[in-house]
Amino acid sequence: MKTANVNIWTWILGGIGAYALIKLFENENETNNEKPITKIPKRYIVQNTDSSLRVIASKLNIPTEGLIETNSKLQNNPNFFKVGDILYLPELTKLEEALRSANSEQRTFLYKKMSVYNPTDTEILDFINLKTYGKSAFFKELVIVTCLQETGCSHIDLKDGRIQVNHSTVDVGIMQINTTAYAPFRYLERLADWKNNMNVGISRLYTSYNTAANNGYTGDNLLYASYVHYQSESLKKMNENGYKPLLGFQSKLAMYRSPEFKRLK
Repeated sequence: MKTANVNIWTWILGGIGAYALIKLFENENETNNEKPITKIPKRYIVQNTDSSLRVIASKLNIPTEGLIETNSKLQNNPNFFKVGDILYLPELTKLEEALRSANSEQRTFLYKKMSVYNPTDTEILDFINLKTYGKSAFFKELVIVTCLQETGCSHIDLKDGRIQVNHSTVDVGIMQINTTAYAPFRYLERLADWKNNMNVGISRLYTSYNTAANNGYTGDNLLYASYVHYQSESLKKMNENGYKPLLGFQSKLAMYRSPEFKRLK
């Protein structure tokens, strides 16, 4: 009986928390009397132990991208700073605060509340061409096939007309960016914009592609290893029999290369 009561209270308190987050999202301009969620500090003074921007970002739980975007002097050289310099930190919107503090169910609901639209194949291909300009055709193929594998290159879930969200892992949007692993990424709500979502995905894929290449993978195995790293941030699963994401990617790669498949070419 005691266990049942605990479960009931857990369910009630969880529902109250979800309701509070939803109201915060819906009434962003009417929160003057609400207790604010703790914000990260607005600036940081570089310490003598800060050997790189990555070290600072890790210490503050802020992505390097956010620090670079907020500090123009870092945009040409991310490590252009010295001890005693002031770095300005990205501020959070009300929705960003809500997303950061939400559990997976609440975060899914908040994303589903957002107003987004589905890009056409032409828009997607134009954006990929722009972001892969100067890179190999092989890498461009990796981006396209990954997009096909993740969501069929569809930012919107056709069943409910809302943004694609995997509830269990809170993977969001056209490239299924994991918002738990990438929770510090500046402005989580931007992932609801398909261009920003793809930009994050392409950036992650390029890191994975270089990692796989540096580990000696070539040819189609380079594409496979890149996707495995994109999925798991590890190359170990390349040797795991029946790894479903890899099997799906291989199937989509064959489909994309088929003369009968006309999309995104």
